[in-house]
Amino acid sequence: MKNSGRLFFAIIALLFLSGCQSSEKEKAFLDLYPGVDFNQAVVLTPSSSIDSDGNITPDGELILENHSSEVISFNSPEGTSFYTYSKEKKEWVQIKNKMHYLSIQDDDILYPQGTRNALHEAFVFATPDLDGYTAPIVVRWVTIGHQMSNGKPVGAYYDSILLPQQ
Repeated sequence: MKNSGRLFFAIIALLFLSGCQSSEKEKAFLDLYPGVDFNQAVVLTPSSSIDSDGNITPDGELILENHSSEVISFNSPEGTSFYTYSKEKKEWVQIKNKMHYLSIQDDDILYPQGTRNALHEAFVFATPDLDGYTAPIVVRWVTIGHQMSNGKPVGAYYDSILLPQQ
């Protein structure tokens, strides 16, 4: 009976520690973007660039959807970033974007979903630089836009496992 009590205590302690690590990880991420509202109203979802295992290919694309009641301005070259979390350093490490964009790229204007004859989603094309990575890596895709009414930054992110191309 004592062993089962110890086992129960060990499981509870591990769950607590993993929860603390996760909250530290998320706090470290939010510290990278002070003032940005990451909410459920602006959503980043995978598009067709998903392999049979559910992983996004490194030359992937995501879709940024506006489910808010605000008009959102988004610029892919300026508003797209990648990160991976280093457990050793306990910090997010930025990964370079290898995508070459047109020199003049207009902002995508995303209207509230349901707005008649208006776009409420945009493609996010990007290519994280996975040179030096040989194993699958968890990458956080981050997009930042702005509400047109007041300039307030809003963001979305999507975590995926990327497989470096050999």
